[in-house]
Amino acid sequence: MTTTAQATKFIPGQIIFASLACAHGDFRVRIVRRTEKSIWVEPVDITHEQMPLKRCGIKNYGPIEIAKAYGWHLAADSLTSRGHDPHTI
Repeated sequence: MTTTAQATKFIPGQIIFASLACAHGDFRVRIVRRTEKSIWVEPVDITHEQMPLKRCGIKNYGPIEIAKAYGWHLAADSLTSRGHDPHTI
């Protein structure tokens, strides 16, 4: 029996965990809106005065949608915190 990979897409209302390539933590953002090619995200833990609503282009990394906002990397499959990574110093 063969299995096919499920595509992972950004869903409005969903909270995902963004990261930097060398970060020691996560940055929670909420997907506010989406079109076929773009998503709008807002920070969850920071006020809008500090970081306003941001529009980002969607790209595909295999079956997973990815984007970049506020200098952080977003992946539609990042639904849980990855926490501290001691190997990224």
